[in-house]
Amino acid sequence: MKNIVFLICISVFFSSCSNDNSLDPSFQSDSELRGLIIGNWSNGYVKITFNVNKSFEEIIFKHDSTTNELVPDQQIRGTYQIAYGILNCDVDNWEILNESLYPNGMGASSPASKIRIENNQLYREPVYVLTRTCGIDGNIYGSWSTLSWSISYYPQGIPQHFYQMEQYYTFKMDSSIILYGRRLVDDTTHTKQYTKSTFEYNPPYLSWDFNYNKRIEFNRGKMHMFEKNYVNRFPLLRQK
Repeated sequence: MKNIVFLICISVFFSSCSNDNSLDPSFQSDSELRGLIIGNWSNGYVKITFNVNKSFEEIIFKHDSTTNELVPDQQIRGTYQIAYGILNCDVDNWEILNESLYPNGMGASSPASKIRIENNQLYREPVYVLTRTCGIDGNIYGSWSTLSWSISYYPQGIPQHFYQMEQYYTFKMDSSIILYGRRLVDDTTHTKQYTKSTFEYNPPYLSWDFNYNKRIEFNRGKMHMFEKNYVNRFPLLRQK
């Protein structure tokens, strides 16, 4: 069975103007977050270093089913940026270090993260940031797309490889129909293919097919798509 993994950097959601959070005592500006995030972080399952030059290196750990010990599983390198409280990472290399941990293969996706840092703990919430490609600002209807990094590996003759994926959505106003699909960004021969379904949008929650109660927020012309009841149980702790 395919394993689905959501990582800190590498995940995939608008109004014409944004809310002013400057009076919120918990609000952290981008400049504050950029300064606070530099350094080493870990929670036992993830170790990640954010450098001053905007590069990062992340190592993911997984339990070995034989020894039950945590062993290095995946390594990710690239560059990062923070804008409007969203941490977004551009991947230069993503590698599975121990393929034996995945006898049935695996697939992993890395959306962006909405972050906050307090008491030397880094909290992140996976979010897909969608850009409008067609339609009028002010509602969900129209067309949207988002990019995210992914990796896949199948021991039955398909070697591991990482790639950038585009996911695209069209919400029809007059029929509650959604058309959606995805494609490899570097596959220029691929023609967009769509799956057709119905959707239900009761702000701020959106559901379609097997995607239930996605929480929708609009910010600076973008649509942010979150899980409804996501809880970050393993914040990253600052390391010396």
